[in-house]
Amino acid sequence: MCFLSRSLLKLAELFEKLKKVEARVASDEDLKLSELLRYYVLNIEAAKDLLHRRTKSQVEYENSNKALDKARLKSKDVKQAELHQQESCQKFEKLSESGK
Repeated sequence: MCFLSRSLLKLAELFEKLKKVEARVASDEDLKLSELLRYYVLNIEAAKDLLHRRTKSQVEYENSNKALDKARLKSKDVKQAELHQQESCQKFEKLSESGK
């Protein structure tokens, strides 16, 4: 009976140690998953921000094209309108390239 008692006691101690190890492993995996999720959330937010800035830049580029057309029709401030259109185009292309 004494041998059985000691064996069961050792088995219980082993299960307690395994329980602690399993809890530590689960905690580590939870931490890894939460870090991965945080990374993806930040990545998605950055992509949304870039898309928003690119859309605003595209609208500005389209508006500068319209302003250039009007300036050419009136033959007034054409150089300034061309410069603004070129700057808007470069900004839009730069944002488009950084999104790739």
